[in-house]
Amino acid sequence: TKCNMANGQEITLPLVPWLPHQFAPEDQVFHFKLEEDILYVRMPRMSEGISPTQRQLLDLIGDETNEYPIIFDLRGNGGGDSTFANELGLALRSGAQMSPRIKIRTKDGPLAKIATTNYLFINWQELKGIDPEAAVQAKNAYDSKVKELQNMEAEGIPLSKMDLLTAVGNSRPGRRSGPYRKPIVLLVDKLCGSSCELMVDALIDLPNTELIGTHTGGAIRFGNVGLFLLPNSKIETYFGSRSFEFTSNLQEGIGIKPDYYVLENLDALIVARNRLKFAR
Repeated sequence: TKCNMANGQEITLPLVPWLPHQFAPEDQVFHFKLEEDILYVRMPRMSEGISPTQRQLLDLIGDETNEYPIIFDLRGNGGGDSTFANELGLALRSGAQMSPRIKIRTKDGPLAKIATTNYLFINWQELKGIDPEAAVQAKNAYDSKVKELQNMEAEGIPLSKMDLLTAVGNSRPGRRSGPYRKPIVLLVDKLCGSSCELMVDALIDLPNTELIGTHTGGAIRFGNVGLFLLPNSKIETYFGSRSFEFTSNLQEGIGIKPDYYVLENLDALIVARNRLKFAR
């Protein structure tokens, strides 16, 4: 590919193909398990809300009488709803460890909600044959958005109405009586983006957390992606109706740098397991 430098010079750089890790069908579903006294958590996506299985994990992590080294496998996680990620962050923090502060700006109006509703419908349909529990969560979120749109229509709110809402997510103390003492590894790749990166940002400041894999996707400052079909060209367009400002220096398009970079010919999960065994 050809690139223009700031000084006007044109250089040619090789394109190196990057192939994401190929997961087995069972790894397309959120699950967790204890193996060799290590808690492995597979998170293929950030599903809407908190599922019963995710609630079980929160209860397990919240039990301060039993702590385990944890691997959060976030490879291929393109984001979604950040509710569960936020709860995980609080479950792993002590009362003296505050969560990051985030400023959120949201375009609020019928068109923005229509786009998000379209996205949720597609997400629900796609998940039916992959992850039934996540599909139920997506359907519930879709039904909620449809209800909001129906209320707007009943109130006579025009499609053109758009408000800019600003909210500040203040730092919150964790729920533990003391810090989580066991090491935590976040497995990431270039497909980890949006709320997946929000989860990484919420945990990397903990002293016992390490990032293993590649740079993340760098799609973190804009969210609530919606879908529109342009009426004349029939081109599908995606856009975000929400922006984020962080106290940390997260740069769009660059991603978060791992502590340990894993080459493509190595299995990052094996690297993470060996790292935890060595750390103990």
